[in-house]
Amino acid sequence: MSCLPELYRLAHWLTRNPAAADDLVQEASYRAFRKFGSFERGTNFKAWVFRILHNHFLDTRRRARHEPRTRDFEDFEPKDPAQPAVDIELDPAELDQYEEHVDDAVREAVQELPENYRVVFLFFALGGMTYDEIAGALGIPIGTVMSRLFRARQRLSGKLVAYARDQGYLRRK
Repeated sequence: MSCLPELYRLAHWLTRNPAAADDLVQEASYRAFRKFGSFERGTNFKAWVFRILHNHFLDTRRRARHEPRTRDFEDFEPKDPAQPAVDIELDPAELDQYEEHVDDAVREAVQELPENYRVVFLFFALGGMTYDEIAGALGIPIGTVMSRLFRARQRLSGKLVAYARDQGYLRRK
């Protein structure tokens, strides 16, 4: 599947966790393989798989809301001050290219978008999908895709104008 890297990028943005993103992509791939008989030839395969991934993500989140939260006993035990803290560094080769180049301010601004805007924006920006593909993946009209993407961009530009000036992307007045 040539769209696997794009699926992973989207899953990672949705879950904010590499392990959860791996699980989400694996489950979406499994479901796509299992349901391949229902795929209509001549339609957009990428949009079909993205829709499976997004639906599974939403189902998982809905289920998680109803499950009790669990905590590890280590969270409640006092830390041993004699034991040094362990810093875990990720290998830069393993980091996603988008994660390496996107600052925290941008990530936070994207995460603060309402979900219907955020999903359309991520499908477009990370998934590299066209308006038609997004509309097919989400089962919404293309006009809705266009308006949600426009509104997402408006909100992001409003939140990130000071950041853009600080980074030198915009001229100071």
